[in-house]
Amino acid sequence: MSISVECPSCQSTFRVREELAGKRGRCPSCKAVLTVPAVATTAVVAASPQIDDDLAPLPPEEARRAEAKLTSRGSAPEKAAEVEYEEDAAGGYVLAGGAAKKAKTVRVRDGALPGVGVSAKGVRQAAAPTEITRTPAEILAAFQGEIEPFRPSPLYSLWLLVVAGFMVLLPLIYVALIGLVISALVYHAVNDVTIFQNARGSGALKIAVLIYLVPLISGAVIVMFMLKPLFAKSAKKTNNRVLDPQVEPLLYAFIDGVCESVGAPRPERIEVDGKVNAAAGYSGGAFSFVTREPVLVIGLGMAAGLNLKQFAGVMAHELGHISQGSGARLMDVISSINIWFARVVYERDDWDQTLEDWSTSGNGYLIMLGALVRLAVWLTRRVLWVLLRVGHLVNMVFLRQREYDADRYEARMVGAKVFTQTCWRLRELQLASEFAMADLQSSWQQRRLPDNFPKLILANVPQIPKETLAAYRQASGQATTGLFDTHPSDRDRIARAKLEEPGEGIFNLDGPATDVFRNFDALARAVTFEYYKSVLGRDISKDQLYPVAELVETQAVAQEGYVAAERFFLKAMPLTQRLALPYDYPKAPTQAKGAKQALVKARNDQQAAREECLSASERNSDVHARLIKAEAASVLLKSDIKLDAEAWGLRTATVKAAEAARDQALAESHALEAEFAPYAASAAQRLTQALAILQVDTVADRVAEGRERREEAQTLYPCASHLGSNVVSQLLPAIRAKQVLELLLTRYNEGKNEKNQPLITAILHGASDLRNKLEELRWKVGDTIYYPFEHAEEDITLARFALPPVLPEKNDVGELLETANAAVDRLLGLYRRALGRLTVTAEEVERVLGLEPIAFTEADEP
Repeated sequence: MSISVECPSCQSTFRVREELAGKRGRCPSCKAVLTVPAVATTAVVAASPQIDDDLAPLPPEEARRAEAKLTSRGSAPEKAAEVEYEEDAAGGYVLAGGAAKKAKTVRVRDGALPGVGVSAKGVRQAAAPTEITRTPAEILAAFQGEIEPFRPSPLYSLWLLVVAGFMVLLPLIYVALIGLVISALVYHAVNDVTIFQNARGSGALKIAVLIYLVPLISGAVIVMFMLKPLFAKSAKKTNNRVLDPQVEPLLYAFIDGVCESVGAPRPERIEVDGKVNAAAGYSGGAFSFVTREPVLVIGLGMAAGLNLKQFAGVMAHELGHISQGSGARLMDVISSINIWFARVVYERDDWDQTLEDWSTSGNGYLIMLGALVRLAVWLTRRVLWVLLRVGHLVNMVFLRQREYDADRYEARMVGAKVFTQTCWRLRELQLASEFAMADLQSSWQQRRLPDNFPKLILANVPQIPKETLAAYRQASGQATTGLFDTHPSDRDRIARAKLEEPGEGIFNLDGPATDVFRNFDALARAVTFEYYKSVLGRDISKDQLYPVAELVETQAVAQEGYVAAERFFLKAMPLTQRLALPYDYPKAPTQAKGAKQALVKARNDQQAAREECLSASERNSDVHARLIKAEAASVLLKSDIKLDAEAWGLRTATVKAAEAARDQALAESHALEAEFAPYAASAAQRLTQALAILQVDTVADRVAEGRERREEAQTLYPCASHLGSNVVSQLLPAIRAKQVLELLLTRYNEGKNEKNQPLITAILHGASDLRNKLEELRWKVGDTIYYPFEHAEEDITLARFALPPVLPEKNDVGELLETANAAVDRLLGLYRRALGRLTVTAEEVERVLGLEPIAFTEADEP
């Protein structure tokens, strides 16, 4: 809907969108400030279909032509127009008004997923809703007998008791060390008062006071540091979801069956999280020897990817840990003490930061006191580190044996063959979990997250490149057990399992492990949201969650575009190279034959210019590196920091030489842009010509899903055009400023530069330059184009998507770098994604015209 507005200055009439009612803006004709009426003064008419699509900033020439048309119309029908806000940060761009139009992407065909080599259908199936395939009766009837129990030898139990006693002794040694320090302080306080008796004069008295008080003060601080771990809160426990037996009766019955088979006590409760892991133990930790509450934790990320046999084997392994009675409790005590000691040795907090601040303050007394205390704390922790390593070394032998013993239960439950399959499957799931975490980071750029993390892990398994998986398996298969490893290597475990149970074990039933859960997907979604809440707090709500199937589809569509773009641009054009696409979406050609000839010519021109583009790209990398060095050298030299001229690529170590090197690199960079230009121009012509031909309905009907592809292209084109023409080239100054700052920080971190004021000044200068470049980038991106894909904020513009509302100050160097990295990644990622989808459509048009993708030899590739 739209509102008719009459400018009081020039009497021009135009229409604006209804949601702009009551707001101030500028007349598109005379630029006078006016207020849009709160109520439409004339009948409301339907807005032109072009309004929502035409969101690109108009070039000055086209804007002037549009103004001329408006002023010369007289009584011509009123046309909807955009209102330019006074506070528009884009500096004269037309504001993106109305509801943001989102791209409706065309699904990837169920053939091979480009660049991955797997079936898109297979990936979708992994993300599909979980279905139950087995009845409870079938699952519980699959347990065929019990595993013959085995008990450790008396010598093993005796040695375990000795090790537990030794581990308990370590905290006592620590307490004794504290007592020794306190005794020394008391002795000094009582017996060294005599130094004041021999002090004569004010100078001697001051020295005596220092000799007496400094050990007392520093010793008291040391004792506080040593006592702090004894009263420190335990590490924050994860809030796993506890399952109700009434809600999950089959799972509890299944675990009961495993417990009966391995002779383990029944868990008092079963908890679940989203990880690719499982664990069983006693809830008391270091006090588990006097408590009797076994707990089982099941990772839904693991359960989602295992079958029933594998799941039964893993459960037998975990419950086998607690089947050894007092031995298992002793191991829990040992592990708890080991973890506590590791915290004492390695954990740092605000107290350590305060000591560091004392050591670097301007007060001489505090510097001396801080240095003494830090040295004493360091020596104390080194002593504890030695005790920890000794205890760890002794403990590791039993931890590895504990795993071997649990493996025996697993092998007897399902056989060595399934044991081996489970080892490899868990490795796959762990690798897929890392990819899934990367998906979460990428998805959070849109302030949206997939609703089912275990399902996301499963969907990532078929997307793991075969080469990566093969290398991962090879590394795991060749790994050996290290001296300080808590778990044996897969190779050693598999070898022992084959000796333990070469048969099929006592549990044999096919089907997914998710069959033992009442409603696995609902449980996984609940656990996923609880995990997000624990990490993000109030920043996440259920409205921001979306189905994993949608994410998988989005990834498949994006991947198809990435591969198509590489093919379309012949792997020759850098992503930061300017691609001058026209502002207006290509119009349908009047002559079909001439349009095809123009397309063929653009393809030929692009192919002919490829070699020059590749050569320029290769030389550009060297020019860029020299430019970064020269700019960093200039900043350092201006801060009176001496440099090695040869190491920095300078004739002499002067500001003038650094600026000359910078200017030379910039001139070479500009010359290379001219060499890129013919290739970029032909590639842009090829792309726009194909999109123009698709505007012809007869062609669109011949292209597979042609009309849908056309609609998708029309939605994405303004974003791709704006980024390619105006933004990506502006990214280069921001990238250079970021890399200069990183180079300065590298120099800072190479030595003790906390008081190196010239270097700190240089870093702040580099940070200020980066901040300015980001402000320029924000202005260039502007608020004219909506983010074209789904986002939690429906009407988010590109500037708001890429950069925060307020940039970090120059003093906040780390946050400034993070902001710069995020902006570059988001803008280039979005450009690559939008451009990729356009090239997919362009290639489909070319195919129906009998034009296959341009072939290029391997020798031509960069």
